[in-house]
Order: sequence, then C-alpha cells, then structure tokens
Amino acid sequence: MMLRAEDCTRRYDDQVALDGIHFAADRGEFVAIYGPSGSGKTTLLNLLGLLDTPDAGRIQFDGVDVGSLEPADRDAIRARHVGFVFQSFRLVPYLSATENVRLALSAAGIEPSEGRVDDTLRAVGLAGKEGRKPAELSHGEKQRVGIARALVKGPDVVLADEPTGNLDVETGERVLDLMARFNDDGVTFVIATHDEAVAAFADEVLTIRDGAFSADGMLPPDA
Repeated sequence: MMLRAEDCTRRYDDQVALDGIHFAADRGEFVAIYGPSGSGKTTLLNLLGLLDTPDAGRIQFDGVDVGSLEPADRDAIRARHVGFVFQSFRLVPYLSATENVRLALSAAGIEPSEGRVDDTLRAVGLAGKEGRKPAELSHGEKQRVGIARALVKGPDVVLADEPTGNLDVETGERVLDLMARFNDDGVTFVIATHDEAVAAFADEVLTIRDGAFSADGMLPPDA
C-alpha cells in the first residue's frame, strides 16, 4: 500500500479537524476526497503528505511508519517522493516557469537538468512559455506550472488540493485529463475537492464531513 492513515485524529485548539480517519491508496490509484469546505480534506492531505503529524493514529508511506522517523527523514521522503498541487498555485512570482519547476528538483536533492525541466513543461502543454513569469500566464497555465513542479522529480504520489478551484470548466477538464495521463503511468493521485465533476473523474470517491468519512460513501447533498 502506497499511502495509509490508521485511526488518525488531528485537533487544532478545541476543534477536531479529523476524527479517527482510516484511509488507504495503492500505487497508481486516483482517489478523490470529496466534501464541503472545512470538512477536513486539506488536513488529511497535509498528514498524507508529511506536512503535519496526527495527534493520534499513524501514517504509513510505502510501508514505513513515518511517525517513527526523525523529522529530517520525513522531510526527505516528502521532498523526493511527494508532489503537491495547490489551488492557489503558490508559484514564486519573480521566477520564470522553468525556475519555479527547477526549485522542486533542488528541494529533492536532484541535480537540476534543463532538459528534464523543459520536457516536463512540454508535457503539460507549456512549450514556448518556459521563460514567462506567473503574471504573464493565465490561471490554467499557472496551474499547469504547478503540476509540472509536482511531477518533475518523478514522485510516487501527487496530492492536489482543489486543483481546479480557480479554473473555468474547460480549463479544469484539461488539468484533470493531464493528471489522468500521468496516473496511467503509475503515479498515485489523491485529490481534495468539493466539485462533483472532479469527484466523478476519480477511480474512487471518499466523502468526508466534519472530519470523518461518510459510511455509505454518498456525496453530501448540500456540499
């Protein structure tokens, strides 16, 4: 199993963000975590991506109990094996598309290669725009830079938090098609979303509300 969360609880002050969550995703799966804002989707992604640690329970990454690791070792796993795609893009505004993507290689300790970066940008449809800065790109192009940044290091897992939230319907569909192409090559995708169209795109949909998964798996009617 590539990713596993076992009985994970996460609290912030007096608020329970996750309440005894169990989750598993195997290599090459495409899973949607579906639910309204504040339901715990982002908190779960942060735990699975080793950005945060649970107050109770444990996270396993490719069979390793990451709670038993030193912080530096967890950071190394995250930097090398996990890619993140954010709704707000989180691109460095004064860097070009190429430079933004190259940062992910540097963080992973991989010697930056212009060929590797350019090939990844080309794969996401940004050939000819490698030198443009975020202000010179459309929302859809910014998100594709974000996807390239997540994919350039060859991660085992990509975690995407509302990746189509700032995009129009047509651009959002293109982004999902792009993710599906890499998923077909064996990359595990876990997407947090409140968009039914995105949920329908996934192989498996897990519905979350108030920090817990719905027992029947149905989409909440008022999400």
